[in-house]
This record gives sequence, C-alpha cells and structure tokens, in this order.
Amino acid sequence: MISISGLFYLIGQGSLLTVLHGGFHFGDGLMIIAVIAYALYGVLLRYWKLPITLAASLFMQTLLALLMHIPLLMYFGLEILNGQNYQPVLYAALLPSIVAPFMWMKAMQTLGPNRSSIFTNLAPVLTAIVAYFYLGEQWMSYHTIGTLMAIFGVILAQRKV
Repeated sequence: MISISGLFYLIGQGSLLTVLHGGFHFGDGLMIIAVIAYALYGVLLRYWKLPITLAASLFMQTLLALLMHIPLLMYFGLEILNGQNYQPVLYAALLPSIVAPFMWMKAMQTLGPNRSSIFTNLAPVLTAIVAYFYLGEQWMSYHTIGTLMAIFGVILAQRKV
C-alpha cells in the first residue's frame, strides 16, 4: 500500500485527491492500469504455470506484441530509419521489448510471483527519472516523495517475515 500510495502521490503531483478526482494525464492512467495488470498477471502465474521454457515464453510474448502492433503500423505507416531516429527505435526494440520481459520472467522464476510482482511499482518511478534526464522535465518535491514511498514499499515487500 505504501508503494502504490507513492505512485498515486507521484502521478497526482503531490496530491492523492487529484488522482481520485481524475486530475492526471491519460498516459499516467495507462501506466497505473499497466502496473496493476502486470502485477495481477504475475500473481496469477503462481496458480497458472505454463509448461514452456523461458526462451519460448519470451519469443511468444515478443511475437504477440509485434502482431498487435501491425494494425498501428498499417494505419500510421513506417518511417525509414535514419541517423536521427535509429536510437529510440533500437532502444524500444531491445530494452522494453526483450531485455525487460526477460528480466521479469527470470525474476518470476527466481523470486516467485509474489516477491517479483511488486517491482512493477517502480515503472512510473523509472519513467519520471528518464523524463528528467532525457526530456528535461523538472524534478519536483512530489517526485522525490513519491519515489521514496514507492521504493520503501518495494523494500518492505521484499522482507521475509
């Protein structure tokens, strides 16, 4: 709860009431839905184990993601890679599409679903950090407080009782 409250504090820009009244960006709402869905999926994996290897699971996830993006490619078109856009494309193709899912699947195997699912709460925190360094976003006190709450919640969830 501490970690989730920190995320809401971060997204609400220092006000939990802002989030409750829908005063946040559409992308922030999508991020919260994604975090909750991924955490729920991770916990459900505890009861629904697929008899496939890590490599096969990663391949299937990547293939399905590619297939789901085909309608968007057909609608928006595909820009030719050049010196200005190859870095973001390379980043998107490797880190969030292959490396991050692989690390998550490995954590699920090593730590188990309950202990590893809580780490999805760090996605909005990492997004804020990336926005600060690469997009020139201002870092405000609510970023610090929300980040510390999210990290503290993750640390508490990792403690063995």
